[in-house]
Amino acid sequence: MNVKESPALLTSIFSLQRLARFLDRPLFPWKRMIIGFSVAQYLFEGFLGLRQYQVLLKQKPPKVLEHEVSQEVYDKSQVRES
Repeated sequence: MNVKESPALLTSIFSLQRLARFLDRPLFPWKRMIIGFSVAQYLFEGFLGLRQYQVLLKQKPPKVLEHEVSQEVYDKSQVRES
């Protein structure tokens, strides 16, 4: 493949080089940033899991479904077999 025939390839290579130069900062606290984002993601996912658990503990169907599904059908749908 001839380089002259692929301007898109040249553009992407140039963009990657610019990105590499931008990210190559030895004094930037990369380790702290990665650990901070990882901890934040862990806490956010834990929060979502707790919210979901609280919703699954409810004995009545959501208000949106109250007129669509009877309590008996809802109770059957919530049974979890081990």
